[in-house]
Amino acid sequence: MTDLFGMRVWRQNFTVCGFVAALALAALGLVYPKTGFAQTAPKITIGAPSKGVVKASDTVTYTVTYSGVDTVTLKNSDVTLDRSLTAGGPTASSIAVSGSGITNGSATRTVTLSGFSGNGTLGIKIASGSAKMGTALASAAIATGKITVDTVPPTFTIKPPTVVNVRSASSVSYAVTYAGAANVSLSDATKSKVTLTPTGNAAASVSVAVTGPSTRTITLSSFTGNGTLTLALAADTATDAAGNSADTSALQPVASILPTLVVDNTPPGISVSSPSTANAKSSSSVTYTVTYSGASQITLQPSNVTVTKPQGASANVSVSGSGTTTRTVTLSGFKGNGDFGISIAPGTARDLAGNLADAPASPSGTFTVDTLVPVITVSSPSLANAKSDSTVTYTVSYFGTDNITLATSDISLKPSGTATAAVEVSGSGTASRTITLSRFTGNGRIGLAIKAGTGSDVAGNLTPAVTTIVPVNVDTTDPVVTVAPPSILNARASSSVTFRVSFSGASTVNLTGQDVALDSTGTATAIATVTGTGLSSRTVTLTSLGGDGTVAIRIPAGVAVDLAGNPPRQSRALLSRLIQRPRPSRSARLPHHRPRQPLRSALR
Repeated sequence: MTDLFGMRVWRQNFTVCGFVAALALAALGLVYPKTGFAQTAPKITIGAPSKGVVKASDTVTYTVTYSGVDTVTLKNSDVTLDRSLTAGGPTASSIAVSGSGITNGSATRTVTLSGFSGNGTLGIKIASGSAKMGTALASAAIATGKITVDTVPPTFTIKPPTVVNVRSASSVSYAVTYAGAANVSLSDATKSKVTLTPTGNAAASVSVAVTGPSTRTITLSSFTGNGTLTLALAADTATDAAGNSADTSALQPVASILPTLVVDNTPPGISVSSPSTANAKSSSSVTYTVTYSGASQITLQPSNVTVTKPQGASANVSVSGSGTTTRTVTLSGFKGNGDFGISIAPGTARDLAGNLADAPASPSGTFTVDTLVPVITVSSPSLANAKSDSTVTYTVSYFGTDNITLATSDISLKPSGTATAAVEVSGSGTASRTITLSRFTGNGRIGLAIKAGTGSDVAGNLTPAVTTIVPVNVDTTDPVVTVAPPSILNARASSSVTFRVSFSGASTVNLTGQDVALDSTGTATAIATVTGTGLSSRTVTLTSLGGDGTVAIRIPAGVAVDLAGNPPRQSRALLSRLIQRPRPSRSARLPHHRPRQPLRSALR
């Protein structure tokens, strides 16, 4: 036996024709060299992987090429993973061999890897004996082309905006930074990959700016409606070399990573209460309660408050309170008269979104300021002079009052001398009262004083005290009338008898002849006349005497009075004797037998 062209042949069987035939058949692949020929092991080649970088879901194939084979027995178990390049490296859960047939001593098979896990470099190894030529077995083979397994998707971080409460004029940005991405597709052209999940009717415009190879800025603006917005990104905004899409699982649920935006286009509400009182005076303090709703900050200051007032009037303004609900506006130090109110400028409060409060929808209620003190006047007494049984009244008039509380306890008497009197108050309404003095005693003068505050207006202004009141003169002593004895105690018909009537303490003397009463006895008669002026005396003259008897004159009480109206007591004077007889002749004159009566006069 000898070797020929790599085939072993037996010399004893060798013939030229047989040898040539064997070569031809072997060249055509129709027959295989027989045992008697020399044999060479098949050649095995492992091609490059179909993908150099793969992700977990990829499928990668290797093409295994055999030459010089007559049998290929490659099966799944002949293929193992070469993980020697990465400690604890990646793996594939599935290895599948496909393909069949041999053509002209050559054959190909496909090894398919799938179900990748882990990360690192991976290859395949094929055990020896996966093919043969005759009895010559193919040697083991290791793929030189390696696979980089990358099952980690690109990551990204989102820096949220610093504010979460927004309004129409707001603009907020999210800074997106990718790591491990070979391609970032997020741009303004693909902003549809940014989704906003709303509540209510909130909405916003989205724009994306490319700020670097692996950074983007998402801006939300033009907010409308009210509610919330939650931002999310689609998974395919970036991929790595293996084709892994950016992992969005870290954003699920989004609210745990990114804050929810609160869209608020409603400004804080504001309302103003009615004034604390409807009427005020100069020293009053009037308050308004300003109530806010939906405010996170209140900035109300006195400069934000305008006092509506009559021309020339004024008031001081102060603001008090804390928190985010109410403030108290206080007006004080009023000057002028009329209706006062307040108005509040817009912008005195803001909410978390920055919306500013409008001015109140309606003006405040008004109150009336009255700084005028009500007027009180007291008339002169109804009598300038009073006697014991007089009744003297004063009229107390009020102007600008709405309530009168005058009582006797508000009145003090200011007497002089020994004068006293009783005091009463009468009347109703808001215009006047009557003070009555009565039951006078003593002599002198009585004045009055009224304390302050006996009348008030609706603003609380009080009437002042009245200390200057015309006093009344009190005179409880009667005038004195004195009648002097007659000028003649015994009179004849031709006589003229006079009486001097003196007055003391009288302010008026009205004595006339008709006032003189004659009290006579017997048949005595006379005619009385009165002469004189002034307040001190009068002369009563009796003439035309007649008859026989006595005549007395009586001065009645009403002929004189003092200033208080006190009349004098009645006074009387008596002419002792009036003798009326014819004169006898001389010869007939005889001594009168009746003894002459002594001349008498009486003053009563």
